[in-house]
Amino acid sequence: QRMWSWVMAEVGRDPAAGDAATVQKFGDMVTDATCASGNRDSWFTAMCKHPRRPEVDPRLAGAAVLQALHERTATITIYHRACDRFPGGNADIFICKHVLEWTCTDPENTPTLKVQGTKFHNWDGQSMAGDNVVTLPPSVGTLLEQEVMPALVALLQSQPNGGTAWDFECQIEDMQSDSDEYDTRWSSIDVLVHVPTAAGQVVPAGKDSSPRLAARLHQRAVLNGLWRMGEADKHPVTPATPPMQAVLDAIDAALDMGEPDAFSEGDTAGAQRLQAGSSLAWHGYIMPLFL
Repeated sequence: QRMWSWVMAEVGRDPAAGDAATVQKFGDMVTDATCASGNRDSWFTAMCKHPRRPEVDPRLAGAAVLQALHERTATITIYHRACDRFPGGNADIFICKHVLEWTCTDPENTPTLKVQGTKFHNWDGQSMAGDNVVTLPPSVGTLLEQEVMPALVALLQSQPNGGTAWDFECQIEDMQSDSDEYDTRWSSIDVLVHVPTAAGQVVPAGKDSSPRLAARLHQRAVLNGLWRMGEADKHPVTPATPPMQAVLDAIDAALDMGEPDAFSEGDTAGAQRLQAGSSLAWHGYIMPLFL
């Protein structure tokens, strides 16, 4: 029942509006097909339609967004998603989230960066949700400040914003031959930059004062090595431009997530930091694409 209450909330239904039988009936209408190995890549279609996936606001003024990054009033969210993993026939799915947020108690002082992380793990239908948000050590924040922030600014400056949304998309190939392979790539690395509404008059004043999505960089893995796939079946791949790749490389160096197989084994610092605070949330193959 807890799982289906969560599913109802994710699709915009109020689980409190019905009794337990209503919640279960709704659950019976939703299958775990989006995570089944027979429906490869379907997670991407679900993510594109997800009510929690915001669109980049094209009204945002480029100079003001860069100013928000410079003044550290922006918030940056980084997702690592491993959605196409069924080694040995067992789901081994990860959704990891890191949030970079700066605070400043004194306007004359340099803003202080806090980096927090959490994860969702589904192992063979056992869904483990992070109960606690983990605060990463200052050394990680220093790397993010020194490497990721300059690369992110350079990416935005490489494509002047003249009314066109800063929405960057690139692909890599995941050459796993079938769903049982262990050495997969991250299905999705998603970098979201939110800025406050009032930052440099970023958007016209309005009733909605919530932060706006100013920029997104999304790297998606496409499955081009499946054993039944012919050349004509392969998906087109748009590789990252050098500025995009610089951001992705800087994130990899700072967070040390590794590839999903190493992350699953706990062999990377990123995996070890996110081990704490996980408990069984539900049985089933439904996964949250956003945490």
